[in-house]
Amino acid sequence: MKTQKLFILLFSFVFILSSNIANAQVNGNNNGLKNKNLNSIETSLALAGPNKQTVNNSLLNLNGSVAKEYSRLLIQVTKNNYSQQHIISINDGLYETSIPLEDGPGIYKIQLFVEINKTITNYKFIKSLTVENTDSRINSSSSNKRTVDDSLLDLNGSVAKEYSWLLIQITKNNSSKQHIIPVNNGLYETSVPLEDGPGSYIIQLFVANTRMSANYVFHRTINVENTDSRENSSSSNKQTVNNSLLDFKGSLAQGNSWILINITKNNYSYKEMIPAINGVYDTRIPLQDGPGIYTIQVFEADAKMGANYVFHKTITVENTDSRDMSFLLPTQKVQSGDDRIKSLALSITKNAQNDEEAFMAIYKYVTQTIKYDYAAVADNSYTQIDYNAINTLLDSKAVCEGYANLVAALSRAYGIRTKVIFGSATNSLGTFAHGWNEVFINNQWKLVDATWDSILKNYSYLFMDAKEFSKEHTKETEMNY
Repeated sequence: MKTQKLFILLFSFVFILSSNIANAQVNGNNNGLKNKNLNSIETSLALAGPNKQTVNNSLLNLNGSVAKEYSRLLIQVTKNNYSQQHIISINDGLYETSIPLEDGPGIYKIQLFVEINKTITNYKFIKSLTVENTDSRINSSSSNKRTVDDSLLDLNGSVAKEYSWLLIQITKNNSSKQHIIPVNNGLYETSVPLEDGPGSYIIQLFVANTRMSANYVFHRTINVENTDSRENSSSSNKQTVNNSLLDFKGSLAQGNSWILINITKNNYSYKEMIPAINGVYDTRIPLQDGPGIYTIQVFEADAKMGANYVFHKTITVENTDSRDMSFLLPTQKVQSGDDRIKSLALSITKNAQNDEEAFMAIYKYVTQTIKYDYAAVADNSYTQIDYNAINTLLDSKAVCEGYANLVAALSRAYGIRTKVIFGSATNSLGTFAHGWNEVFINNQWKLVDATWDSILKNYSYLFMDAKEFSKEHTKETEMNY
């Protein structure tokens, strides 16, 4: 039940960024900076420093004052084909910042603009200055044109210190991906995977002061040529499978450790949270709604249960498997494809002559082997425990969720269609959230409650009559895993 509630919270946040990036970007030339009704605006300027300056450390200290009506300053930095933007706050008419000059030695042009409308991106040009950087060092990782041979872009640089998050937009032809990484004290460093094989990528960087902000502003663009001839076919934006299972793997930007997968097909919808170990995820996604086209949206985050999942990429998958595989496939909760589950299911059912005998053997094993986790319920720690089938099997204890997941995993491994059901149950202690199973035996769905039969040490809830079962159980959700 806790998983359902968390998904409702997650998806109220994750679509903010994709719909607002276009509005946040400010073009890097004068024509792109809107300047309406400028004659009606009076500005008093007292900019520190001359119009020509020299620095020897690739860092321009910039400060000054403007009319107090202004709240943000746009700084446009250009040198030949190199271009960057920074937006900083103006406090009571004063601003102060340090601007990195990351394209090595030479002459930089710095243009300053003030924001004249807080509701739309509308800036007014106020001053231009030139800066000669005599620092002979070149930060090659900050170049606007890069070449890599291993499908991995090492990216580092600096932004105004008021920003704490960097959004990285990666595009190649019709493929688009996003990552969000933290900025620490104005500095960022990460490795960005280029998953669409060899070719030219466009990397756009945006900055904001909060991770989930709708106000990411454009920072810079980098063109990257990837000469790595290997192509990660599992990361392609269009795939085809013939067995209702998608092998899905890829990489996240450093600092992100979880992905949320949202799978849809017509009215079918399924979600999974997958860990990314050292930034790498590798899983199998069940396509349980039969043949056809599935849309898979991927979001990434730095914490499993956080509200900070942000869009990563979208892929489409055609499943050509004509079989009805509903409630037969392995999932993150019901790992029926795991070798430990398959081996155990085979051992338990070795003497079974039919599906009913096989399921009864599985059911007796679970109810006799798994103990109820009273301690976790007593201290409320059960809400933080992942009672998937494997964990339940290894720990030999669970609450109702674990019982239901293990019954489903062993049954599916044998080939019996099995659902996990959540709802409420009533007994002498009151009414509370509860989970159980429905299994497809002899061409009909039958009801079982392994938790209660394990506690009561009998099998009164094995294939109980639906009318009798409903006196104590109220079905609310048929889990699509």
